[in-house]
Amino acid sequence: MKLATETREIVTVAVDGMCLRGTHHRSRKKLAPARSERSRRIGVLFPNSGVMPRTATGDSAVYWADSFATVGYPSFRFDLAGLGDSDGQAPSRVLDFLARVNTGSYAPQICTIARSLTDRFDLSSVLLVAHCGGTVSAMYAAAASKEVKGLVLMDPYFHLQEAGGQRSLAGVAENGLPRNANLPLIDCWNQLSFSGTPILVLTAPSFKAKGGGFDFLDYLLSTSDRGNIAVQPIEDTPHSFAEGPGKEAVRKHIERWLDAWFPLAGSSSAVQNALELSALGSS
Repeated sequence: MKLATETREIVTVAVDGMCLRGTHHRSRKKLAPARSERSRRIGVLFPNSGVMPRTATGDSAVYWADSFATVGYPSFRFDLAGLGDSDGQAPSRVLDFLARVNTGSYAPQICTIARSLTDRFDLSSVLLVAHCGGTVSAMYAAAASKEVKGLVLMDPYFHLQEAGGQRSLAGVAENGLPRNANLPLIDCWNQLSFSGTPILVLTAPSFKAKGGGFDFLDYLLSTSDRGNIAVQPIEDTPHSFAEGPGKEAVRKHIERWLDAWFPLAGSSSAVQNALELSALGSS
């Protein structure tokens, strides 16, 4: 408990008259002085995983944030409005919550948090690490925020949920996508992909079942500039990534991705790692 107190602090951000609360995991690695504006500190931001509080399943987000802070990346876990410890009223029904997520309603909050953190903690940029429904909000936010420079997406989805489940609606639209495709979200993905934003996608074995059988990720990768996108399946882990080898595997893959795309000041920029990560996306 003493160590946690010394290495973490509660931080708040005001959004539309509400107080959003988060936890700052202080960087615990002394780095060489930054040689340029671009090499200043980079922060890692975790928004909620669905309706889960900012700890995530099995305290997985706590573990990952602590790990990244230990190697030199200050990390922040935040509850969005109506979730966890933050102010606001959460929707009473899951489908109402998902409707907010799918239309990008939480993205402005993430943008405001990212902007506040970069100013307050002298960060050059923020990277978003998101899971499941959080990936939807993260993609909307990254497309709208100049502070967000990279994304880690765990089991992202690109379809709209129905009251009867996650099956695809009958028929296919003129663009070749199922009728339950979240087209504004897909537009965000395309914007991020073609702008060169580094994206790491981590998938669990159950990922293929999402979207009613249509493989949205394969479709999007087939139309994307793959040099900035890496996809890494993680075997023997549930959708939460919190059990089995999932939690540790996620940490290792993200740390490698961070070192490849966002090396810390004074560390070697692992160019070969970036090339290998790009190759993963094309395998």
